[in-house]
Amino acid sequence: MVADSLQEDAALLYSALSWWEMAGVDLCMEEAPRRWLESPAPPVMIATDGMQDARKPQPVPAQQPARIDTLDALLNHLLTAPDLVEAGPPARRIAASGHPDAPLMVLVDVPDEGDAARGALLTGESARLFDAMLAAMGKTRADCYLAAVCPGAPPGGLLPSSSIPRFEALARDHAGFAGGETLWLMGSAAIRAILQVDALPLPKGLQLFNHGGRKKAVIAGHAPRFLMRQPKHKAQVWAAMQALMTGNKA
Repeated sequence: MVADSLQEDAALLYSALSWWEMAGVDLCMEEAPRRWLESPAPPVMIATDGMQDARKPQPVPAQQPARIDTLDALLNHLLTAPDLVEAGPPARRIAASGHPDAPLMVLVDVPDEGDAARGALLTGESARLFDAMLAAMGKTRADCYLAAVCPGAPPGGLLPSSSIPRFEALARDHAGFAGGETLWLMGSAAIRAILQVDALPLPKGLQLFNHGGRKKAVIAGHAPRFLMRQPKHKAQVWAAMQALMTGNKA
């Protein structure tokens, strides 16, 4: 009797499982119970420009980055923004030096090798040449506001082409926020950022930079590290320095 009962129960169980399998059931259980025999509720529609299913997750509009409209905000962005990966970690970036309202702003392309360890721009072997160039114009670093297009040294010393537009826009804002009326560009990245022209051949004489209604006199030259390797180009830079001193245009 017991054996017959077990065989009957097994047959009933097999029949039930077979029925569920044919019905499409492939799981033994769910985390939450549901009334599977009921018809699904119709989707709830909400009135919008284009009718959308309220149960479907809607894309979240991307937030536009806040406009940098002050010098302090721009300096903080250059030194701390994580998306400026070419500038390296914040600890290796170099802040601008001097007073932003100094008569002359000097904008270099990128820091020299060793500048990050010293915490300033144009140090090491470039320092002596740069200070001599200033002295020839009757100036010292105290008369300058010194900054870089990229506040950290990128790999290989050059900015990748994909990042140049972003750094150029920041450099133009930086030069526009600074209070001085004259601007000395050193290096190809600085020249392209401000004058929007190729660095070779060097733009001759005084140029004009107009940003947000503020106009500045500009000269363009090679970076000191380049002049140390190629001293034959010093004459071009000296001619630009004279144009700045005398106010002569090209």
